[in-house]
Amino acid sequence: MSTGPPFHHRLTLMPEEAGDGMKPQGPVLVKRYTAPEGLKNSSWKIEDEFDPKAFNQVVVSLTNRRQARAKVVFERDGERVFGTPSIQLARSPHPQLVIFSLPSLRRREIRITQMEVSVGGVNEDYALHSADLVLLPLHATLPSGDGELVSAEDQARRVVGLTSDRPLEGVAPLSRGAQLTFSVLQQDAHRYPGQSPLFTVVARDMDGEVVEESVPLDGRISGAELWAPIHLDLSPLSGDQVWVRVTLEVRGEEPGACVLEAPYLSVPNQSARTVLLITSDTHRADALGVEDSDLAVLTPHLDALAERGVRFTDCYSSTNVTSPSHVSLMTGTSPRDTGIITNTGHMAEAALTLAERFREHGYVTYAVASVRHLGPLGTGLGQGFDRIAAPRGDVWDAELSLDMIESWLPSAEGRPLFAWLHLFDAHAPYGPPGEFDRRYYPGDKDPFDSDTPVVDDIDPKWLNGAIRGLKDPEFALAQYRGEVDYLDQQLGRLLERPRFRDGVVAFTSDHGESFGSGEVWFSHVGLFPATLHVPMILSWPGGPTGEVVSYPVEHIHLGRTLLDLAGFQGDDFPGRSLLAAIGSSEPATPRFSLSANGKCASVTQDGWQLTLNLRTHEYHDLVKRSHHQVELFHVTLDPECEVDLWEEELERSTAMRRLMMAWLADTRGSSWARAGSEDADALAQLAALGYTMDVPDTEERSWFDLDCACGWCARF
Repeated sequence: MSTGPPFHHRLTLMPEEAGDGMKPQGPVLVKRYTAPEGLKNSSWKIEDEFDPKAFNQVVVSLTNRRQARAKVVFERDGERVFGTPSIQLARSPHPQLVIFSLPSLRRREIRITQMEVSVGGVNEDYALHSADLVLLPLHATLPSGDGELVSAEDQARRVVGLTSDRPLEGVAPLSRGAQLTFSVLQQDAHRYPGQSPLFTVVARDMDGEVVEESVPLDGRISGAELWAPIHLDLSPLSGDQVWVRVTLEVRGEEPGACVLEAPYLSVPNQSARTVLLITSDTHRADALGVEDSDLAVLTPHLDALAERGVRFTDCYSSTNVTSPSHVSLMTGTSPRDTGIITNTGHMAEAALTLAERFREHGYVTYAVASVRHLGPLGTGLGQGFDRIAAPRGDVWDAELSLDMIESWLPSAEGRPLFAWLHLFDAHAPYGPPGEFDRRYYPGDKDPFDSDTPVVDDIDPKWLNGAIRGLKDPEFALAQYRGEVDYLDQQLGRLLERPRFRDGVVAFTSDHGESFGSGEVWFSHVGLFPATLHVPMILSWPGGPTGEVVSYPVEHIHLGRTLLDLAGFQGDDFPGRSLLAAIGSSEPATPRFSLSANGKCASVTQDGWQLTLNLRTHEYHDLVKRSHHQVELFHVTLDPECEVDLWEEELERSTAMRRLMMAWLADTRGSSWARAGSEDADALAQLAALGYTMDVPDTEERSWFDLDCACGWCARF
């Protein structure tokens, strides 16, 4: 591996210039159906003879005023043939377009006699206007430009499309010893019987010297062989530029298609820069061996990371739920402004992510998430990543997640890498594997025995999954500790690799977990120190070692900090560096958090925390809060939030409430919560058919009514 100057270049591939007389084929409107007048809050069934080979999109115009999802179902003589996945709709008083893509329809030898368009939701309020059948050329159904994430089994990679009738080509700088690497996939939707697709890549220098490689794609339908790896040694070539051309050959008259990662030219360098971000879901700040806490755990690998870096002992999350917290972490933006406040929220493409910034600097960007809703099919956090993996079903434990990210590391060897690893093990219902099961609980004791002495009387509504029927709460706490020990053991595989020991590494969590705080058990509902206080460890080359920082910080600023540590201080990205907290004597600024579903917000400052409940809500019919109810806790003396002092400390409550209201009113424009069809390429294609309407913007949020005259507001 080279020790000389690093060379890394991501090649952009574009369609080969069309020859004389060739015109690019655009979308074709096959047929338009107009909804019957007055069709509202009711599905629309259209009867006709539908040719599956004649169209590959259904474009529906509708108006929807409430939260809902839309789908299209095809039938034959009243029996369902197949349907599309449902699409989340934007709420708007104006018409919007919903685009249903059907890339595999041309492969179906079926008869269709009915098409049903339906919208489902609570308190339905919608009207259907029209439905169009549209035919896009095959290349227009594939990713182009900078590419997009395409899923295959449990992983997605950022790819561009290639068809047999449109070769792709590009020109890139060339450095001595460079290699060209990427991978190719033929998706199920593009497999056509008998085509025997052959993928070929040709690289040529300006003197006409050529190297090439061909790979048959037949038989690559599952498992490790799904993605065909391409590795082309460019050392026989010379000069300062290389011309690359990729083609797909198929048998028969039907065009063929595949997708490929953007080819990456590089001279692998043993000192390639590395940034690793680890988020351990539901990991309390005191769940580290190096912490002096009652929650004793054994985390030698995380302790070692802290010893060679900086540990921030007073770090707060921006929220208490997984997806919103990770969106804020990856964008440097509060849930107040992102609009993502649930695990089902999906981030719009307008958001700028940390991964996008690193990718712009030539970094290979990889992510492994251990739950589905953080993956490419969920929150949208795949934005900016070259590869992202997540389970489609059951969550992955640390071993599986580590296996996945380690399997990718050879592809990034010698290249700058930004990697995000998410672990879910510490999350309920706490079932550590193997030797870690019952590590901290007596083996001869049955925590589910009805005769077990109970110290705390816990309502069964808090007990789910593996702890359903639990009598002794110490068992759940012990199993949680075992999970933390287990994930630390697995992390050792990664943290001890030379690449990561010598790189920038951050360890944190999305939120904590409550074991009785605020009357909440084995959950992270509500905003309490137990659910907001998270670990934060940073290690980087040339940085301080064994440093402990007690200055209050927020993990929403971690993205900005990682860019700074990688040398990109000039990048436009929200936040401020956490490193400013090292040795700081400046007064700490207030720290704000917004809860899941926007139920409440909190501000923490000078050892006090005020919570403002934004609406009436309750947790499992147990913990109830009223509209605009205020709670005040001296969290330094009362971290479990047992004594509400709002009335005794009325002056402080009033001042902090005013601070909270000002923060809520300072929302930065409309949110990034995505709904409906917003794909820019798809809308541009439809514009060629005369569509002019835009996708409606997500409505701006108002978190608090400053003119409210409810009982609680009247008290202030």
